[in-house]
Formats: sequence, C-alpha cells, structure tokens
Amino acid sequence: KAPEEHHATWAGNREQFYDFYETAAKYLKKRFPHLKIGGPALASRVWWTDEFVEEMAKRNVPIDFYSWHMYTSDINKMLNRNNEIHEILIKYGYTETELVLDEWNYVESWNHQPRSFRKLIGATGAAFCGAFMIALQPTANSVAAYFEADVIKEWCGICT
Repeated sequence: KAPEEHHATWAGNREQFYDFYETAAKYLKKRFPHLKIGGPALASRVWWTDEFVEEMAKRNVPIDFYSWHMYTSDINKMLNRNNEIHEILIKYGYTETELVLDEWNYVESWNHQPRSFRKLIGATGAAFCGAFMIALQPTANSVAAYFEADVIKEWCGICT
C-alpha cells in the first residue's frame, strides 16, 4: 500500500472482517482442532463486540477466546468492560469462550502521557496493578497480559 493508505490495524470494513474471521477460524479449527481460535483484540467500542459476536453466532463460527485491551487508571471501568463482554458472549451462546485481556496498564490520559508514565512507574502504578489483579480474580477473565515489561522503552512499570 502507498504510505497515505497505511492503517495500523484492520483497513477493511466490518463485513470483510467477519468474512475473514469466519474463513480463518473454520479452516484452522478443521485443520488443527486442538488450537484455540479467537480474537479480535478489541480496544474499545463494545457495540462492535455485540455485532461481531452476534454475526459469528449466526454463521456458527467458533470463538474459543475473545481478546480485548484497555489502558486506564479506573479499575471499575476495566471490570465493567470485562463483564460487558462476558455478558455479550453468553447472550449469543458462547458460554465456554475464554476472556483474554491481552493488553492492560495504568494510563490516566493519553493527552498527558508524561504525567501518566511517571505515576505508572511509581507507587501509584504498582498499587493499581496489584489492586486490579485482585479485583479481576472473581471475574470470568482467563488471562490478563500486562503491557509491558520492557526496560528498553521509556515506560513500562514493572522493571523501572
């Protein structure tokens, strides 16, 4: 693609994504039935989760795990999102689908990154991480992948 057409994530429309996911998931599940098939690493827009899961249910497409991510300083916001997604999965019959929080970390505001990052690498970030991991325990979530623990980057939280 030309640079002006570059997209950081999916560049097609929703219907194209649904077709793509259906084709990939059904093929991979048939060829490798032991693999867990899922996605789509959603960052926001819960309405899209509802639409996607409903469409996959209509097409009888497997969703072994549903992945999403969030950066915030509000634990309740993260827990509410987790519960919303779980309720949507249940509504369409995906009762065994695992919830995977594939990226999360403390961020107060993307508009004030230096302030957020200073807190992230200190006591505030540590307290947030510990409190969130405790709060997540009784939920339906299976995985919570903290982002990130790379000491080379300017921010991370775990190793600085």
